[in-house]
Amino acid sequence: MRLGGIWLIAAGGGVARQVSTFGSRPAWAPDSRRLAFQSEQAPDIGPAARAASLPSTIWIVDTTGGQPHPLTRRGIPVGGHGAPAWSPDGLHIAFATADFAVSQIWAVDVGGGDPYLLSGEYAPAYDPVYLPDGRSLVFGAGPRVWRVPLDANGRHDGTPEAYAAAGIENLRHFSVSRSGRVAAAGLSLRTSLWSAAVDANGRLVGEPRALTNDTRLRNSLPVFSPDGRRIAVMSSVAGHLPDIWVMNADGSGITAITGDRSYDAAPDWMPDGRNVTFKSMRDGRVGLWQIDVGTRREERLVDFGTVEEVSRLQGLIQEAELSPDGSLITYALLDPKTSTKAIYTRSLRGGETVRLTSGEPPASYPTWSPDGRWIACELQDVNGAATAVVPASGGTPQRLTTERGHSWVHSWSPDSERVLFAGQRNGVWNIYWVARTGGPEQRVTSNGSVSNFIRYPAWSPLGNQIAYEYGELRGNVWLLDIPPL
Repeated sequence: MRLGGIWLIAAGGGVARQVSTFGSRPAWAPDSRRLAFQSEQAPDIGPAARAASLPSTIWIVDTTGGQPHPLTRRGIPVGGHGAPAWSPDGLHIAFATADFAVSQIWAVDVGGGDPYLLSGEYAPAYDPVYLPDGRSLVFGAGPRVWRVPLDANGRHDGTPEAYAAAGIENLRHFSVSRSGRVAAAGLSLRTSLWSAAVDANGRLVGEPRALTNDTRLRNSLPVFSPDGRRIAVMSSVAGHLPDIWVMNADGSGITAITGDRSYDAAPDWMPDGRNVTFKSMRDGRVGLWQIDVGTRREERLVDFGTVEEVSRLQGLIQEAELSPDGSLITYALLDPKTSTKAIYTRSLRGGETVRLTSGEPPASYPTWSPDGRWIACELQDVNGAATAVVPASGGTPQRLTTERGHSWVHSWSPDSERVLFAGQRNGVWNIYWVARTGGPEQRVTSNGSVSNFIRYPAWSPLGNQIAYEYGELRGNVWLLDIPPL
């Protein structure tokens, strides 16, 4: 519903009744009188979609009346809390935590206390659900289902077991029958790069067209070269880590420029238009690298530290972006101690780190304006992710979008006057832009399907083209027989 929140309606139809003004993914308690839910809107339904982002927590509401009350606290554990599931005795609630690519399964006693980890090292982990006897819990991790044995107090008790589902890429959104049969959605995702021609006012000219037409798992994060003639993109094939590819702006001449069997992601261009920067994990360390497109010579620009060190600062590497003049990087940093997420800048070659935002509300995915004076970002709250801008010197972010749903920034217009973002409105994704000074958001594309998505729109420096990722989500419902303990 447009009003949002949690609603009830009789199984046979009738008048809907709102029981919470906020939240999503409600789960019935065994007594059918209470609901558990996550406070933030669910961001996505894709195979690797996180359950929730900061500042989402788990809440409970009595359906017979009363106000919702929180069960978990922000930051305990770190990340957004979502996808709640009740134990059969109604004493525990399992949920997923997530920040960017990290996802784990935790549980908390309904009577109170700190949450406890159930998934252990088996991450990413999604969509927990208890089996009817209460002695175990299952969750999804790619093509596998993991079962965690539980003791009488709902805690981890024994070695988890994995069950492979041959031919299914990703198992998500589990449901369990009273007899113990498990139903799950087997999801697959294929994406390609598309191009939309636009005029000087950011209006669509003609119909969008595909730039790539292959069977890769993801073609994502496009970014134009400074002269607008080429596009760098992160591309991945099922079973392999992503690499960086470069193509002409019309989609021709696509070729890989990295291929060292490391995780290479988030491409960007240096001002010279010859070198592409990217984030990579090599030899156990995370860094920012650059590669000469012509010679393929590589150089590490920034060493962020070991993978273990960086994992304690979730969000730092994934959300770093180079300034237009190549002198600074901006990034979002999640503080595990306070569970705040703020935008920072620092010199590419080291030096002082400058904090731009307070962390309240959580700010993420910083994106430089072409003139280097502004940084667009996302502000998270219970209504989703809003597009905002903050001066590159720091200050209070100015919120630009007010519609319920997600507004995921990725680019600017060449004149630095408009912020381009992928917007989810009533479950449907499209490309939008909004003026830097505020005003109504303007929709560019006309996608109408909830099973397709649009991501990471990039506005050409020439002003005549927007490149973006277009994904098609497909799935089937599967029945799984999990052997009894």
